[in-house]
Amino acid sequence: LQKISSLLNITWYPIDQFETIEAACFRIEQLHASKTFAIISLDQNLESRGGQLTGTDAIKWLINELNFFGLIISASGDPLAAGDHLKLGAHIAWCKPLPKKDKIYQDVYNALQNLGIIVSSSSSAVLP
Repeated sequence: LQKISSLLNITWYPIDQFETIEAACFRIEQLHASKTFAIISLDQNLESRGGQLTGTDAIKWLINELNFFGLIISASGDPLAAGDHLKLGAHIAWCKPLPKKDKIYQDVYNALQNLGIIVSSSSSAVLP
């Protein structure tokens, strides 16, 4: 996320990192309650970090229960999971290894534009 924010000159969102969705839930709920736009990147295999929820579970929770306001990026080593994530509502899916920075930039830029977020290379992103 730090690479993405510097590539797009985004300074309006906090960067928090968590090992599992369970650990991130409180922070995500805080952002949601304050109607703060967020970018979330996640992997499918979150159980390896001690969590109970998978990336698929997390996306279902974000979309169906939380009505999440933000950008969801799947970054999984499992191409089948990446496809599932897109079907469930993720905006971007990258398989590992992650793409080069030009592709990251273009994908995030396009996704933000599709969400109605104005992004320019000379200024910070602006929420609608």
